Amino acid sequence: MTRTDYSTNLLFSCAMNAIELFCIMDYIQNYDPHHRRWRQNRQDSGQGTLENRERLRVRSSRRACFGTTVFGRRSGLPFTILQPAPYMQNLLAGWKSIAEGGVLRVPYSINSKFSFVDLEDLAEAAIIVLVQPDHINATYELVGTPPLSHVEVAEIFSRVLKRDVHAEKEEIKDWRLRSKGISEYAVEDLSRMFEYYDEWGLSGNPNVLRWLLRREAASLETFVERTLKERNAVH
Repeated sequence: MTRTDYSTNLLFSCAMNAIELFCIMDYIQNYDPHHRRWRQNRQDSGQGTLENRERLRVRSSRRACFGTTVFGRRSGLPFTILQPAPYMQNLLAGWKSIAEGGVLRVPYSINSKFSFVDLEDLAEAAIIVLVQPDHINATYELVGTPPLSHVEVAEIFSRVLKRDVHAEKEEIKDWRLRSKGISEYAVEDLSRMFEYYDEWGLSGNPNVLRWLLRREAASLETFVERTLKERNAVH
């Protein structure tokens, strides 16, 4: 039996469907999927210094970015890599807790800084990349907001909802207890990601998305206002 992998199947699909350009969706570059290597290194050597952590973070981030780019180039097809920030829509998973209980709960430090992007802006940027010929072989970080802590995110919800909302850290063990229905692999993977967020957050710069859209990207406040209006219209 011939072994095939994800990249082989994707290229076959592109060939069969006469795909002329494809977009690769990746993380913004400062997300380190090899964070567990730093944790193991710290446990093995006892060297958990900021210098060592930063060195490993940069090396791992470069490996991840390089691997994605190599896949695009080896495909032989024109490609563009899009690296979106965390989606604003992800915050809606906790809407009931936020709107009714006044608590924005996350399983990592509420002081870690995150940038966000509205999926509507991301979709518009993807369309621009696909229909215009000037973006082949480019890599774009798509970020809509400046870095925000979840304390600041809670303050935005407070202003829009006109009620007190505060951010609260949920312990990983408590999050795991609530994660019924998620595969063990996904739970482990997400737990490692939350550990990374606890240390580094996930932030970027809005300049590239502003340039692509030729306008300001949606702010988090604008997104929450739109969401509240849509939900009120339903009820």
